[in-house]
Amino acid sequence: MEISNFTTSHDDKIQDAMTSILKELSKAERKHPHWPKDVIHQAAVVAEESGELTRASLQFVYEDGAIENLRAEAIQTAAMAIRFLINLP
Repeated sequence: MEISNFTTSHDDKIQDAMTSILKELSKAERKHPHWPKDVIHQAAVVAEESGELTRASLQFVYEDGAIENLRAEAIQTAAMAIRFLINLP
């Protein structure tokens, strides 16, 4: 494989991931417009999503879970991490 093909493929994956994350962020902000004011509850939202990603990972490995569930939970976790960052005081 040429390096240029790897880079293009890698860059495309990054672009796809970021697009998905930003779409999820927008969807979450519309669905849940009130974000917690304190960082403890904000972090708890991120941790909840991370826990769901862990559960999906366990299901994928041990219960023939779907890889799409991993993707969806990773996107949601990243979106909430971004929401956390943009709402820091």
